[in-house]
Amino acid sequence: MGITIHYRGRIDNIEDVDQLSCEIKEFAKILDWDIREWNENWHLPNSAALEKEGDKLEISGHVPIRGVSVIPHPGCEPLFLTFNNKGTLASSINMVMMAEDEIETDRVWLSTKTQFASADIHAGLIKLLRFVKSKYISNLEVHDDGRYWESEDMAVLEELFTRVGSAIDSLPDSLNLITKKELKDRTPEEIADFIEDIIRKKFGK
Repeated sequence: MGITIHYRGRIDNIEDVDQLSCEIKEFAKILDWDIREWNENWHLPNSAALEKEGDKLEISGHVPIRGVSVIPHPGCEPLFLTFNNKGTLASSINMVMMAEDEIETDRVWLSTKTQFASADIHAGLIKLLRFVKSKYISNLEVHDDGRYWESEDMAVLEELFTRVGSAIDSLPDSLNLITKKELKDRTPEEIADFIEDIIRKKFGK
């Protein structure tokens, strides 16, 4: 499975989805992280399906979710901060499974594999989820294979990345994702602190 972040929850106020999306987009812009916006019609039926396009699987049909997904690194799976019409966190693949009746409930775990990114990317996503929990999803549950959610221990996280043969040895590549030149010589722990400082200064958390 690799080092993965598992999460689930329901937004406290569904009317805050657009505000959450705006703040996440601002956060991602600061770090030069990619995002995808989802603004689909919640009132249309879910017809999401997987289709093969050449060597790739693509999702077709209507995927009734709204919010943003964050892609911080080419080797990292997206973090979905997207919601169905009940305000529950739901990814595009969740919606495919629901449309095919492969899952019975819409309150399922989402997952983001970070193994092929780096420890600082993993820590940054955890910091982002902490912000989301503090302001928007008070019942957010997180199971972190890297144990950073519980401990905020960067040494433990780095050791885990090293043990599974992840991209921690190519940390300079991941630092290129951060456009601020003063970060180029910082450790992963210092980068995680920088991300937390962004959240505190920009969003008051």
